[in-house]
Amino acid sequence: MTPGRSVLVIGVGNAERGDDGVGPFVASRLAGALPPGAAVRVRGDDVLALVDDCADCDALVCVDCAGADSMPGRVRRFDLGCGDVLPRGLGTLSSHGHDLASALALAHALGVLPGQVVVYAVEGEAFDLGRGLTPAVDHSASGLADSIRAEIAALLDLRQVGAPQHRPPPGTALRTDGAGPRCDNH
Repeated sequence: MTPGRSVLVIGVGNAERGDDGVGPFVASRLAGALPPGAAVRVRGDDVLALVDDCADCDALVCVDCAGADSMPGRVRRFDLGCGDVLPRGLGTLSSHGHDLASALALAHALGVLPGQVVVYAVEGEAFDLGRGLTPAVDHSASGLADSIRAEIAALLDLRQVGAPQHRPPPGTALRTDGAGPRCDNH
């Protein structure tokens, strides 16, 4: 690994609100089991704190819960560096009305968003206060921790071969409207 380079994993969500706790759950599975150069943090209701986190890393991996749709436990991977676009409203809104897409857009506008950002969105089912993860989300989250370990290894390997790293310039478009090109890795 190139000195000074790092990958940060952020588990987004509230562990006290059912499936919204999938981000913190995955973060807890990764804590203490990451290679040098990788770190994990949890961001609960104040997802805007993630903007400061972005300034401290070269690559960012986020895990968040997506609202209930039709397939609880389904995991979707978005690679922002490959042109994937986060849908607005991904996850739950904080008490200040900001979601993960808004926080990443702000980090981009401020020029602190890393050049490599991957978001794993796990479709939730129940968000009741005091409830743990539902069985479908728990099952997906357990496997997701292994996938993220592999993702981290690949991101750190990119650093070894000297891949150019850059932050997107402020003022360039960071689309969060659900439209745009897609990678073939979904």
